[in-house]
Amino acid sequence: MMWVFHLRYFVCWQAKMSRLWQMVSISASDEDLSSTLRELLQAMRNSPDFPAEARHRLLDLLHESHEPAVWLQVCTLLGMMCNASSTASNELARYGMLSCLASMLNKSFGSMAYVTPSSERGRLYGQLVQFAVSMLRLFARTSSLCVRKLVDGYVLDTVLSAVDYSLPALYAPGTAETKNRLESLTLGQSLVGWRMPSQSDAKTVYQPLLGCDMPDITGPYVVFGDSFVVDLYNTNEDNDVHIVEELVSSSSDSSVWESVSDGNGEWVDVYIAHVLDGAHFVAVFGPENLACFQHLREAVEAAVANHSASLIDLPSPGQLVCVAHPTLGSFRAYVVKVNGNSEILTFAPDCSYVVEVPLSYLKILEDCSLPLPAHPLIHVCKIFG
Repeated sequence: MMWVFHLRYFVCWQAKMSRLWQMVSISASDEDLSSTLRELLQAMRNSPDFPAEARHRLLDLLHESHEPAVWLQVCTLLGMMCNASSTASNELARYGMLSCLASMLNKSFGSMAYVTPSSERGRLYGQLVQFAVSMLRLFARTSSLCVRKLVDGYVLDTVLSAVDYSLPALYAPGTAETKNRLESLTLGQSLVGWRMPSQSDAKTVYQPLLGCDMPDITGPYVVFGDSFVVDLYNTNEDNDVHIVEELVSSSSDSSVWESVSDGNGEWVDVYIAHVLDGAHFVAVFGPENLACFQHLREAVEAAVANHSASLIDLPSPGQLVCVAHPTLGSFRAYVVKVNGNSEILTFAPDCSYVVEVPLSYLKILEDCSLPLPAHPLIHVCKIFG
C-alpha cells in the first residue's frame, strides 16, 4: 500500500506544480506573481524538477517590466535550474538567457535613478544587479557557447556599464542626498561658472532618468544645446563659494579657481533651471537667454491658466500635454510612461523636469500658440569634479 501512497503524493505534487507554473503566466499583478514565485522557490528547493515550459516562462519574465523583488525571484529560479543539470547552462544560453539578463539590467539601471539607494526598493535593486552580474560571471566560466553569447555587443555593453552599478562609466548620478545638497546650493542663486566642452550629450544623461531613449518619446522635435562640464561658484558671499567643495567634503583646499581656468573653456553667468541628480543639472547661460527662458515660462503659465482644459482620458507615451504642477508651475511635457491614473511619468522639454504626476495635473491647450524660442535655451551639464 505504500506505493499507492507515494503514487498519490506524486500525482498531487505534479498537479500542484502544473498549477503554479500556469499561474506564473496569468498572474494579474506583481504582488500575485511574487507570491506564486515564492511557492515555486520553496517547492524547487525540495525537488528541483523543472518542467519543459519553465525555461520559456522565466525568460519571458526577464524581458518584461517587473518589480525588483519579482526579477530577483526569477533569477534565483534560473540559478537553481542551472545547478540542477550539467547541460542547463548551455540550454539557457542557447535560448537567449544572457540577452534577457542584459535587458533586465538595463531596465534596472533606468529605474534606479528614481530610488534612494538606502530604501528597501533601492536595496532590492542593488541585490538584483549583483546577483545578475554574478550569474553572467558564472556563464563566462562554462562553455565556449556561453562565452560567445556573453561577448555579443548588447550583452557586453551592459556588462561594462554594470562594472559599478551605482556609478556607470557614462553616467554618474551621485546620490539622493547629493542631489538635495546641490539643489540647496544652486537653485535660485546667481552663479558663475567655468564652462568646458563635454563629450556626453543630453540623450546619455536622460536615458537612465526616462528609462528609454529620448527620441523614442519626443521624436526629432526636441533639440538641446551643447552639453558642458561646469565648475560652479557662488560669488554673492563675502568669500566665493566653490560648489563642488561644498558637495565633496574631502576635496582639497587648493585654489581650483585658477587651475580650471587654464583649460579649454570660458567664464559664464549661470542660471540653474533644474537639478537632474547629484551630478547633472540643466543650465541657462547669459542674461539674454535667461530673459527668453523666463518669458517662455510665463507664456506657458498664462496659456495653461487661460486656454487649457483638463485631460480626462489616460494619455499615450509620446503625447505632448501641459502639466499644472502645484510646486514646479506649469510646463509643456511629453508623456513617457503611464501606470494608471496616479503614476504618469513626464518629461518637460522647455525646462527639463522629469516628474511623475497624477492624471489630474494634465491639461491640453485650446487654440493657443506659444512663442517657442528660435534656438535651444537650456543645456544639460555635469558639475566639474
